[in-house]
Amino acid sequence: MENCVVAFLVPTLDGLYRSKNHGKAWQRVLSGTVNRVSERRGRAGFWLAATDNGLYRSTDAGLTWNAFATAFAGPVDSVLYTSSRTGVPRAYYTGPGDAMYRTDVYAGPDTTPPSAPAGLATTSVTDSAVSLSWSAAADNAGGVGVAGYYVSRGDSAAGPFTRRGDVTTTPTYADQFLRASTTYYYVVQAYDGSGNTSPYSSALGVTTNPDSTPPSAPFPVTATALSPIKERLSWNPSTDNSGVAGYEMEYRKASTPTYTLLPFNTGTSYDLGSLDPGTSYVFTIRSRDVTGLVSGWISKFFQTPTLASDTTPPVISGLQAGAITTTGATISWTTNEDSNSQVEYGTTAAYGASSTLDGAWVQSHSVTLTGLSPGTLYHYRAISADVSGNTAASADATFTTLSP
Repeated sequence: MENCVVAFLVPTLDGLYRSKNHGKAWQRVLSGTVNRVSERRGRAGFWLAATDNGLYRSTDAGLTWNAFATAFAGPVDSVLYTSSRTGVPRAYYTGPGDAMYRTDVYAGPDTTPPSAPAGLATTSVTDSAVSLSWSAAADNAGGVGVAGYYVSRGDSAAGPFTRRGDVTTTPTYADQFLRASTTYYYVVQAYDGSGNTSPYSSALGVTTNPDSTPPSAPFPVTATALSPIKERLSWNPSTDNSGVAGYEMEYRKASTPTYTLLPFNTGTSYDLGSLDPGTSYVFTIRSRDVTGLVSGWISKFFQTPTLASDTTPPVISGLQAGAITTTGATISWTTNEDSNSQVEYGTTAAYGASSTLDGAWVQSHSVTLTGLSPGTLYHYRAISADVSGNTAASADATFTTLSP
């Protein structure tokens, strides 16, 4: 506190300026237009300032200021800080139309919280939102006034509660993006301009309505050819107030009316295989939320490439030999498109033997070699051909079987 300090206060159009060294240096302690200041009669260092932003109070010789509640909102033209006959600190101030107002003022800092808000209730409830209202709280007599409300939410009436919003205008609040058929508990606290916070209001339990809002449709859907017999379908994820469970999918040839049901998918893409080259297809998809509501169907027409249009062989990578024993080994590799699997091998780079062709169209390949000689160096390479007959061969590699 600086009650013993001799300080000069000068109100101006751009703020309140303070000097404690007889005007040699000045400090702006309030911003905005300050119309008048008044020191409490008989109590040095206690000041009130009438400003265009309301009434402010200082208890430390004008060094720091806090907003002080008035009977109206808006500019305060003039103020007189005095005491009643019984010594109660009192402020007289003027406002709109030169009307005179009076309020009692605490001489020390305001440490008393406002009353807890009462009458917390719902004004509307949907499957995804709750609107609340409550009665305005009151601050202590002579306090700086209620400045706003904190709205908190929890999963039980006993808490814990997590703050959701800060309301500084009307005592109402709308909570959104909630889950349907779910009970939430709300409490409200009032706070004043001095930072004092009231106790919680009584907890209010609110159950949202059953879900009636279907998820958004998975749109747009794109089709990307992976080979003449495989297409990758992808889409933007759907949204839903209760949560998206996944996607129902079907497809058919464009020339037939009968759809084939595909597995339920929780991702945002699906590789559709075993298609016919150069053929038109229809892919349809809709989203389903966790309550069973579904969006509308979205259709995507696409045509697979012809065999003749594909002239690029697969790319082989990750070639390696594993699970090596005295008489065998497993050769594995990957390709960038669906292709078959075969391995050439032998004791020289001329090979001389090959595995049986595995005609499965895959991108992860594995071929097991058996009947090998113990403790022998073998050369090998992978052979893969795609559905258009484009063939790729890996570089030569070696492994040695285990000695007996």
